[in-house]
Amino acid sequence: MRKKLLSLLLAVSVLFSVFSVTAAAAGEETEIFTLPETLGDEIRVDNERNEIYFVPQFFNVEDLFALLMEADPTLDFDIDAGSLKNGMYLVSGVTVTVYQGDPSENRVYTVRVKGDLSGEGRTTANEARQALRLSVGLDEDLFESCFRALDADGNDRITADDARTLLRVSVALESFGDDPDAPGLLGALEGVTYYPERSIPLLYDTLAEELNSAVLTPKDTVEVKHLRDTVDMYWDVEITDQDKAVIERLFSALPKNATNLEKIYAAYKYIQMNYSYARGWDLYSQIWDKTPVDAVFNYHLAQCLQYNGAIAEVLACMGYDVKIVEGMRGMAFDEDGVSEDYWNHYWMELYLNGNTYLIEVGQPEDYWYGSFMVFYADSFSPYSTSRYVYYDEEKEGYCALT
Repeated sequence: MRKKLLSLLLAVSVLFSVFSVTAAAAGEETEIFTLPETLGDEIRVDNERNEIYFVPQFFNVEDLFALLMEADPTLDFDIDAGSLKNGMYLVSGVTVTVYQGDPSENRVYTVRVKGDLSGEGRTTANEARQALRLSVGLDEDLFESCFRALDADGNDRITADDARTLLRVSVALESFGDDPDAPGLLGALEGVTYYPERSIPLLYDTLAEELNSAVLTPKDTVEVKHLRDTVDMYWDVEITDQDKAVIERLFSALPKNATNLEKIYAAYKYIQMNYSYARGWDLYSQIWDKTPVDAVFNYHLAQCLQYNGAIAEVLACMGYDVKIVEGMRGMAFDEDGVSEDYWNHYWMELYLNGNTYLIEVGQPEDYWYGSFMVFYADSFSPYSTSRYVYYDEEKEGYCALT
């Protein structure tokens, strides 16, 4: 009996040894397909999640091949070329299959390009919005599938700082990689012009000093007030984080010592020269639900609400007290100043030191060519005799603003 027990224990010991050797061999085989934790200077590898992440945008697939071969020349790699952007750039979701000799024994890694959640290879406001939601504890069920692409600083957490960085990248204030197809240094804002104060047409001698010395509190909204109807109506235009980043980018194209007046006039002229009138629903349908800055700067389309709303957003973001005004514009007036021919219109008012100034962006082909910070009485131009009008309840008609 004792001999049988010893024999059984010996057999178990042998089996355990065989199992240990097999497990060790298997462990060694697994190690063959484990990549180093970093590839090159920036790209990282998570061997537990099978992810290659922190990949720069516009990173060429051939460059990734070179880094992989440098990491382990004994390995073979297949990259899902069908998911590449423009046939060469990596995007989030691309897979890298790693094997050694036998393709059937492989390990598949998923690529996560920095700032690219959608698989388009670029960062948009949607990525920034998703990062912000994750940073405050929303959409926690999506964290595992999102955080490698949205973790802008690589600290394995999603914070408001990540969202802010992603937003800046989305409007080209920062970059996660050099886009070889970018149209120029300023991208969509290429062509911003600087106008020194002495070249800016102002009708009033003290206005420049008042603008430059004003105590400013940046705003998050612009109020829209109605002068068109007998019932007062108000609503707000939100100045989104994306709008603020666009405005910051616009100002970054100007000299660092540019005055507030110079910034305002540069924005005024840029808006004036860089949109097309969205005539008809085919065009207006593209911007009707956009903020004015988004419509003008990103879509280059606008009607009066958008082009005058955009300059209102700029001034409000700087901290000035402004409103977008919905009223009427009249082309002909009787002896009492009552409009006989008018149409619905939006413009902008600036309130400074007890005065109300009119800003009308307009375009060179428009009737009025625009008005830059004038009193209503001075809003005529050589090309137009039209006035801004409002509904006067006592007179039961539309009257000119003076």
